[in-house]
Amino acid sequence: MAIYNNPRKCEHMKIGFSLPINYLTGNASSPPDLLWTEIFPTVSSCLAYLGDHGVCSIEINKLSDSTNPELIRQAVDEVIGAGHNATFHGWLPMDTTPGEMPRIFEVAGAALTAHGITDAIPVTVHGHNVAEPLSHQQAITATANDLTNLANAYAEQNSLFIPALEICRAKQGGPIGVTYAEILDIAGRISNTIPLGFCWDMGHSQINHIKQGHPPFPDQAFVSRTIHTHIHDISPDGRTHGPLLNTDGYVKDCLTILRDEGYQGVYNLELYPMRWAGNTENRKKALTSSIKNLRTMLDN
Repeated sequence: MAIYNNPRKCEHMKIGFSLPINYLTGNASSPPDLLWTEIFPTVSSCLAYLGDHGVCSIEINKLSDSTNPELIRQAVDEVIGAGHNATFHGWLPMDTTPGEMPRIFEVAGAALTAHGITDAIPVTVHGHNVAEPLSHQQAITATANDLTNLANAYAEQNSLFIPALEICRAKQGGPIGVTYAEILDIAGRISNTIPLGFCWDMGHSQINHIKQGHPPFPDQAFVSRTIHTHIHDISPDGRTHGPLLNTDGYVKDCLTILRDEGYQGVYNLELYPMRWAGNTENRKKALTSSIKNLRTMLDN
Protein backbone atom coordinates (compact mmCIF):
# COMPACT_ATOMS: atom_id res chain seq x y z
CA MET A 1 0.00 0.00 0.00
CA ALA A 2 1.13 3.53 -0.72
CA ILE A 3 1.44 5.96 2.15
CA TYR A 4 0.03 9.46 1.92
CA ASN A 5 -1.29 9.52 -1.63
CA ASN A 6 -4.55 10.91 -0.35
CA PRO A 7 -5.68 13.59 -2.83
CA ARG A 8 -6.60 16.11 -0.14
CA LYS A 9 -5.00 19.43 -0.92
CA CYS A 10 -1.73 20.39 0.78
CA GLU A 11 -0.54 23.85 -0.07
CA HIS A 12 2.96 23.10 1.16
CA MET A 13 4.80 19.92 1.90
CA LYS A 14 2.91 17.52 4.11
CA ILE A 15 2.89 19.31 7.45
CA GLY A 16 1.16 17.59 10.37
CA PHE A 17 0.29 18.69 13.90
CA SER A 18 -0.33 16.59 17.02
CA LEU A 19 -3.49 17.17 19.07
CA PRO A 20 -4.78 15.15 22.04
CA ILE A 21 -7.89 13.09 21.54
CA ASN A 22 -9.62 14.49 24.61
CA TYR A 23 -9.31 18.01 23.22
CA LEU A 24 -10.51 16.92 19.77
CA THR A 25 -13.61 15.31 21.30
CA GLY A 26 -14.52 18.01 23.83
CA ASN A 27 -13.31 15.99 26.83
CA ALA A 28 -10.30 18.02 27.91
CA SER A 29 -9.68 17.74 31.65
CA SER A 30 -5.92 17.59 32.27
CA PRO A 31 -3.96 20.89 32.39
CA PRO A 32 -2.11 20.21 29.07
CA ASP A 33 -5.38 19.41 27.29
CA LEU A 34 -7.22 22.36 28.84
CA LEU A 35 -4.47 24.67 27.60
CA TRP A 36 -5.47 23.79 24.04
CA THR A 37 -8.97 25.04 24.82
CA GLU A 38 -7.45 28.34 25.97
CA ILE A 39 -5.42 28.69 22.77
CA PHE A 40 -8.30 27.55 20.54
CA PRO A 41 -11.69 27.64 22.34
CA THR A 42 -13.32 25.42 19.71
CA VAL A 43 -11.94 22.44 17.82
CA SER A 44 -13.34 23.75 14.55
CA SER A 45 -11.50 27.06 14.96
CA CYS A 46 -8.29 25.19 15.80
CA LEU A 47 -8.44 22.93 12.75
CA ALA A 48 -9.34 25.85 10.50
CA TYR A 49 -6.49 27.96 11.87
CA LEU A 50 -3.97 25.19 11.42
CA GLY A 51 -5.20 24.57 7.88
CA ASP A 52 -4.94 28.25 7.03
CA HIS A 53 -1.28 28.15 8.11
CA GLY A 54 -0.33 25.14 6.00
CA VAL A 55 -1.14 22.12 8.17
CA CYS A 56 -2.89 19.34 6.25
CA SER A 57 -2.62 16.38 8.66
CA ILE A 58 -3.51 15.90 12.33
CA GLU A 59 -1.87 13.28 14.51
CA ILE A 60 -4.49 12.12 17.00
CA ASN A 61 -2.44 11.46 20.12
CA LYS A 62 -2.67 10.61 23.80
CA LEU A 63 -4.30 7.28 22.94
CA SER A 64 -4.12 4.42 25.43
CA ASP A 65 -5.67 1.06 26.14
CA SER A 66 -8.28 2.83 28.28
CA THR A 67 -9.42 5.24 25.53
CA ASN A 68 -13.10 4.82 24.68
CA PRO A 69 -13.24 3.56 21.07
CA GLU A 70 -16.20 5.83 20.37
CA LEU A 71 -13.92 8.83 20.95
CA ILE A 72 -11.64 7.77 18.12
CA ARG A 73 -14.60 7.72 15.74
CA GLN A 74 -15.53 11.23 16.84
CA ALA A 75 -11.95 12.47 16.50
CA VAL A 76 -11.59 11.00 13.01
CA ASP A 77 -14.84 12.64 11.96
CA GLU A 78 -13.63 16.02 13.28
CA VAL A 79 -10.24 15.79 11.56
CA ILE A 80 -11.35 14.41 8.21
CA GLY A 81 -14.45 16.60 8.18
CA ALA A 82 -12.23 19.67 8.51
CA GLY A 83 -10.27 18.64 5.41
CA HIS A 84 -7.21 17.18 7.13
CA ASN A 85 -5.61 13.78 6.83
CA ALA A 86 -5.15 11.71 10.01
CA THR A 87 -2.29 9.83 11.65
CA PHE A 88 -2.19 8.30 15.12
CA HIS A 89 0.09 8.10 18.15
CA GLY A 90 -0.89 4.79 19.68
CA TRP A 91 0.80 2.43 22.08
CA LEU A 92 2.32 -1.04 22.01
CA PRO A 93 0.20 -3.53 23.99
CA MET A 94 2.11 -5.94 26.22
CA ASP A 95 1.95 -9.73 26.22
CA THR A 96 -0.08 -9.85 23.03
CA THR A 97 -1.25 -12.94 21.20
CA PRO A 98 -1.07 -13.48 17.41
CA GLY A 99 -3.86 -11.65 15.63
CA GLU A 100 -4.60 -9.34 18.57
CA MET A 101 -5.40 -5.75 17.60
CA PRO A 102 -6.72 -3.06 19.94
CA ARG A 103 -10.42 -2.46 19.44
CA ILE A 104 -9.80 1.26 19.10
CA PHE A 105 -8.04 0.73 15.78
CA GLU A 106 -10.80 -1.45 14.42
CA VAL A 107 -13.13 1.49 15.07
CA ALA A 108 -10.63 4.02 13.67
CA GLY A 109 -10.20 1.96 10.52
CA ALA A 110 -13.95 1.75 9.97
CA ALA A 111 -14.29 5.51 10.48
CA LEU A 112 -11.52 6.25 7.97
CA THR A 113 -12.97 3.86 5.42
CA ALA A 114 -16.35 5.56 5.78
CA HIS A 115 -14.62 8.79 4.74
CA GLY A 116 -13.11 7.12 1.68
CA ILE A 117 -9.58 6.84 3.06
CA THR A 118 -7.75 3.86 1.58
CA ASP A 119 -4.03 4.65 1.92
CA ALA A 120 -1.76 3.22 4.59
CA ILE A 121 -1.45 5.24 7.81
CA PRO A 122 1.33 5.05 10.41
CA VAL A 123 0.54 4.41 14.05
CA THR A 124 3.46 5.55 16.19
CA VAL A 125 4.34 3.30 19.13
CA HIS A 126 7.06 3.26 21.79
CA GLY A 127 9.06 0.24 22.79
CA HIS A 128 8.36 -1.26 26.22
CA ASN A 129 9.80 0.37 29.32
CA VAL A 130 12.94 -0.84 31.03
CA ALA A 131 11.44 -1.20 34.48
CA GLU A 132 10.36 -4.01 36.75
CA PRO A 133 9.61 -6.69 35.80
CA LEU A 134 11.50 -6.17 32.51
CA SER A 135 15.25 -5.76 32.20
CA HIS A 136 16.69 -3.94 29.19
CA GLN A 137 17.18 -7.13 27.21
CA GLN A 138 13.79 -8.50 28.23
CA ALA A 139 12.18 -5.23 27.13
CA ILE A 140 13.83 -5.56 23.71
CA THR A 141 12.63 -9.14 23.31
CA ALA A 142 9.11 -8.33 24.49
CA THR A 143 8.95 -5.29 22.21
CA ALA A 144 9.95 -7.35 19.18
CA ASN A 145 7.39 -10.04 20.02
CA ASP A 146 4.53 -7.62 20.59
CA LEU A 147 5.43 -5.56 17.51
CA THR A 148 5.35 -8.74 15.46
CA ASN A 149 1.88 -9.59 16.74
CA LEU A 150 0.58 -6.04 16.28
CA ALA A 151 1.97 -5.62 12.76
CA ASN A 152 0.69 -9.06 11.79
CA ALA A 153 -2.76 -8.25 13.15
CA TYR A 154 -2.93 -5.07 11.08
CA ALA A 155 -1.80 -6.93 7.96
CA GLU A 156 -4.03 -9.98 8.45
CA GLN A 157 -7.12 -7.82 8.89
CA ASN A 158 -6.27 -5.71 5.82
CA SER A 159 -6.04 -2.72 8.11
CA LEU A 160 -4.92 0.71 6.93
CA PHE A 161 -2.39 0.87 9.75
CA ILE A 162 1.35 0.23 9.85
CA PRO A 163 3.23 0.44 13.18
CA ALA A 164 5.97 3.08 13.31
CA LEU A 165 8.47 2.36 16.08
CA GLU A 166 9.60 5.67 17.59
CA ILE A 167 13.11 6.58 18.66
CA CYS A 168 12.57 7.60 22.28
CA ARG A 169 14.28 9.89 24.75
CA ALA A 170 16.78 8.16 27.00
CA LYS A 171 15.57 8.25 30.61
CA GLN A 172 15.61 6.02 33.66
CA GLY A 173 12.87 3.43 33.44
CA GLY A 174 11.82 4.71 30.03
CA PRO A 175 11.19 2.92 26.75
CA ILE A 176 13.87 1.02 24.88
CA GLY A 177 14.75 2.19 21.39
CA VAL A 178 16.76 5.30 22.24
CA THR A 179 19.42 4.95 19.54
CA TYR A 180 19.10 4.36 15.82
CA ALA A 181 21.07 1.14 16.22
CA GLU A 182 18.70 -0.15 18.89
CA ILE A 183 15.66 0.58 16.72
CA LEU A 184 17.30 -1.28 13.84
CA ASP A 185 18.17 -4.18 16.16
CA ILE A 186 14.53 -4.52 17.24
CA ALA A 187 13.34 -4.35 13.64
CA GLY A 188 15.92 -6.96 12.69
CA ARG A 189 14.24 -9.43 15.04
CA ILE A 190 11.00 -9.12 13.06
CA SER A 191 10.39 -10.78 9.71
CA ASN A 192 10.99 -8.40 6.83
CA THR A 193 7.71 -9.61 5.31
CA ILE A 194 5.80 -7.80 8.08
CA PRO A 195 5.05 -4.10 7.42
CA LEU A 196 6.94 -2.05 10.02
CA GLY A 197 8.36 1.44 9.82
CA PHE A 198 10.05 3.98 12.07
CA CYS A 199 9.07 7.33 13.55
CA TRP A 200 12.03 9.70 13.68
CA ASP A 201 11.45 11.93 16.69
CA MET A 202 13.95 14.72 16.09
CA GLY A 203 13.58 16.25 19.53
CA HIS A 204 14.42 12.89 21.11
CA SER A 205 17.41 12.21 18.88
CA GLN A 206 18.69 15.73 19.47
CA ILE A 207 18.44 15.58 23.27
CA ASN A 208 19.96 12.08 23.28
CA HIS A 209 22.91 13.43 21.33
CA ILE A 210 23.32 16.39 23.67
CA LYS A 211 22.82 14.54 26.96
CA GLN A 212 23.97 10.99 26.16
CA GLY A 213 26.45 11.47 23.34
CA HIS A 214 24.41 9.30 20.96
CA PRO A 215 25.01 9.73 17.22
CA PRO A 216 23.07 12.78 16.07
CA PHE A 217 21.95 11.46 12.71
CA PRO A 218 20.92 8.04 11.41
CA ASP A 219 22.38 6.10 8.55
CA GLN A 220 20.49 5.14 5.41
CA ALA A 221 19.13 1.93 6.91
CA PHE A 222 17.10 3.91 9.46
CA VAL A 223 16.11 6.76 7.16
CA SER A 224 14.85 4.43 4.44
CA ARG A 225 12.33 2.90 6.88
CA THR A 226 11.13 6.20 8.34
CA ILE A 227 7.41 6.59 7.62
CA HIS A 228 6.52 9.27 10.17
CA THR A 229 8.16 12.09 12.11
CA HIS A 230 7.81 14.00 15.36
CA ILE A 231 9.33 17.43 15.01
CA HIS A 232 10.09 19.69 17.95
CA ASP A 233 13.09 21.57 19.27
CA ILE A 234 14.90 21.97 22.58
CA SER A 235 13.56 24.90 24.57
CA PRO A 236 15.90 27.38 26.24
CA ASP A 237 15.32 25.55 29.55
CA GLY A 238 16.58 22.31 27.98
CA ARG A 239 13.21 20.55 27.69
CA THR A 240 11.98 18.75 24.60
CA HIS A 241 8.82 19.50 22.59
CA GLY A 242 9.73 23.16 22.36
CA PRO A 243 8.75 25.44 19.47
CA LEU A 244 10.85 25.80 16.32
CA LEU A 245 12.54 29.15 16.88
CA ASN A 246 15.00 28.92 13.99
CA THR A 247 15.14 27.83 10.37
CA ASP A 248 18.57 26.27 10.54
CA GLY A 249 20.47 23.98 12.88
CA TYR A 250 19.72 20.41 13.92
CA VAL A 251 16.10 20.14 12.76
CA LYS A 252 16.95 21.61 9.36
CA ASP A 253 19.77 19.06 8.97
CA CYS A 254 17.34 16.22 9.78
CA LEU A 255 14.82 17.49 7.25
CA THR A 256 17.51 17.66 4.58
CA ILE A 257 18.48 14.05 5.27
CA LEU A 258 14.86 12.94 4.86
CA ARG A 259 14.35 14.94 1.68
CA ASP A 260 17.52 13.57 0.13
CA GLU A 261 16.30 10.03 0.87
CA GLY A 262 12.97 10.72 -0.83
CA TYR A 263 10.82 10.66 2.31
CA GLN A 264 7.09 10.72 1.45
CA GLY A 265 5.47 10.90 4.90
CA VAL A 266 4.15 13.70 7.08
CA TYR A 267 6.41 16.27 8.71
CA ASN A 268 4.56 16.26 12.00
CA LEU A 269 4.97 18.94 14.66
CA GLU A 270 4.64 17.45 18.15
CA LEU A 271 4.54 20.53 20.37
CA TYR A 272 3.80 20.77 24.10
CA PRO A 273 2.81 24.41 24.78
CA MET A 274 2.28 23.54 28.45
CA ARG A 275 6.06 23.42 28.81
CA TRP A 276 6.61 26.85 27.31
CA ALA A 277 7.03 30.15 29.11
CA GLY A 278 4.57 32.98 28.58
CA ASN A 279 0.83 33.46 28.45
CA THR A 280 -1.71 31.90 26.12
CA GLU A 281 -1.12 34.46 23.37
CA ASN A 282 2.66 33.97 23.58
CA ARG A 283 2.19 30.23 23.19
CA LYS A 284 -0.14 30.64 20.23
CA LYS A 285 2.42 32.89 18.54
CA ALA A 286 5.17 30.33 19.21
CA LEU A 287 3.22 27.46 17.67
CA THR A 288 2.28 29.65 14.70
CA SER A 289 5.95 30.56 14.23
CA SER A 290 6.82 26.86 14.43
CA ILE A 291 4.54 26.07 11.50
CA LYS A 292 5.95 28.99 9.53
CA ASN A 293 9.55 28.00 10.27
CA LEU A 294 8.89 24.39 9.32
CA ARG A 295 7.36 25.54 6.03
CA THR A 296 10.42 27.69 5.39
CA MET A 297 12.81 24.80 6.06
CA LEU A 298 10.84 22.46 3.81
CA ASP A 299 10.59 24.99 0.99
CA ASN A 300 14.33 25.72 0.96
